[in-house]
Amino acid sequence: MKIAAGKTARGELFFNLLIPAMALLVLTSCTTMQAYPGPKLPREQIAVIERRAHYFALIYGLTIYVGTIDGAVVDATASEIEILPGLHELTLIGQATHPLWATPLVLLMKPKFAPNELAFRAEAGRNYKLVTVEVETAAYAVWIENDAGEVVGGERREAMPRPKQGEHAGDIRPGE
Repeated sequence: MKIAAGKTARGELFFNLLIPAMALLVLTSCTTMQAYPGPKLPREQIAVIERRAHYFALIYGLTIYVGTIDGAVVDATASEIEILPGLHELTLIGQATHPLWATPLVLLMKPKFAPNELAFRAEAGRNYKLVTVEVETAAYAVWIENDAGEVVGGERREAMPRPKQGEHAGDIRPGE
């Protein structure tokens, strides 16, 4: 590899490989999937659902994805899905990510979520998202909310109480 005066191999590598790779990552992580036949319709004639929800625990992150909608597999690169108004059934998939050192503990905890399937009625011009909370240690509830924060699929659950800053889960406070 011939290097021009004033350039380094590292600088050339950065501009030739890293920049295009980062651009590709950004472009593919923000795609929209059209989950209906025919030509693309205006936003006011369709509904849009965000494809994933994230929850970050102490040593791992849980991402819940829409795997299928009405039996059709969802594009893995899509960040949102355009759907026609009406009743839709979603199949959800969960994925835990964690640092290598946490693998034994995460395998022991076995993070799980429910339900695995959700149905909801989409309205034209509305946006929807998956919402998840930890209801027990390593157990997560999932539901669908519209852009007004109303539950339209599944059931809203209360999050497991968390210790306040400076407290530990096993601490007993005076008077308790």
